[in-house]
Amino acid sequence: MGFFDPPPPPPPAQWSIEAPSSGPYAIGLLFVVVSQVVAVPLCVLAYQFKGGPFWMQYLVGIATAVLPLYVQPALGSYLTEQGWATDMDVLAGRFVGSTTYAFTAFRIFGAAAGGTPKGADADVATWIAYATAAVDPLFDKESGKPIRPSSSAIPNRIRDVLVRLFFLSIVSSISHPHGGFPAKAYATANGGSDAALAVAFVVDGVLVQLMLIFLFLSLLMDVGAMLLLVQNFSVLTPFEKPMFATRSPRDFWGKKWNIQVTTTLKRCVFIPLRKHLGVPTSAAAIATFLSSGLFHEYQFLLSFPKYQLGSISFFFGMHALIAFLESLVEKAFGKGWPLESYLPAVLKSMIILVVFSPTIPYFTKIWLDEGMYDVMSLMAPQIKYQ
Repeated sequence: MGFFDPPPPPPPAQWSIEAPSSGPYAIGLLFVVVSQVVAVPLCVLAYQFKGGPFWMQYLVGIATAVLPLYVQPALGSYLTEQGWATDMDVLAGRFVGSTTYAFTAFRIFGAAAGGTPKGADADVATWIAYATAAVDPLFDKESGKPIRPSSSAIPNRIRDVLVRLFFLSIVSSISHPHGGFPAKAYATANGGSDAALAVAFVVDGVLVQLMLIFLFLSLLMDVGAMLLLVQNFSVLTPFEKPMFATRSPRDFWGKKWNIQVTTTLKRCVFIPLRKHLGVPTSAAAIATFLSSGLFHEYQFLLSFPKYQLGSISFFFGMHALIAFLESLVEKAFGKGWPLESYLPAVLKSMIILVVFSPTIPYFTKIWLDEGMYDVMSLMAPQIKYQ
């Protein structure tokens, strides 16, 4: 090239796909296996006391909750010290493993309080399948017999896993290069106004960060559901389109988002308060909602090495207040709100999530600070343009 020749043009940008890492899956599976090794003997012990005394089941539940406080970090430290796993692999493993401990402990507490579904403890094998499951197996309320899945249940669940993995890949690929704030990065780069930055705040919180958590959790629960389907159990649907079909704040938390946690806490908290202590329904509902914060405190403590106690309870406390205010508005003006019947379900849902948006960072920041969005990007193919 001569002195006066123009420089060559830059190479054209190209699309590429980066394959997901196998580490989070392998280490996640290892943590699940270890959690089962710890939990199953305790489930058998709890089963021996199902006829009483009930306080023995509470003691077994406490042991189930306490042991992983040592097992989870000890296993993670050993794997990293041996060079068998990265910190991100261990983070994925700790999160997945914590699900077994959390649900098993709370199901044992539920059994002590008389909240076990009819048939779930018919025999020790069924009890173990129920108590250690990531998603509730379903039982007929009259006969107590397990509800059997249809022949298409497993193919449909495989389809769901692939669909969620596809969208997790898309959203993560957009989010990850910008640290979880792609809309803010775009608005800032283009000199966005305060209004544009406000819109970006909502988009990042709702359509990026919360969406990623929804896709990630529902993906994990779909995998857990398949483990029960192959054992011929029908399973609870853990999410009911929370991002697209929510009608109100209480509808979001009670009937749409992570119904598995709601169902578990209903057995452990709501039913005992109403049935045994005669607590009014509204007070029992608020106590159940607040107990969700305690459930997540425990799970996040097991999952996240840097988690600050109280962070997630503050978030759920805010939403307990929102739910309380909603109940006051209903008492004053009746259910529903103007134009509700004329709005599409997706638009109604988006309005509710926009109302939530100022509180969402108190939830998503925990995941960001711990590196869980990095884990999600490792578990799904990343689409790159450079």
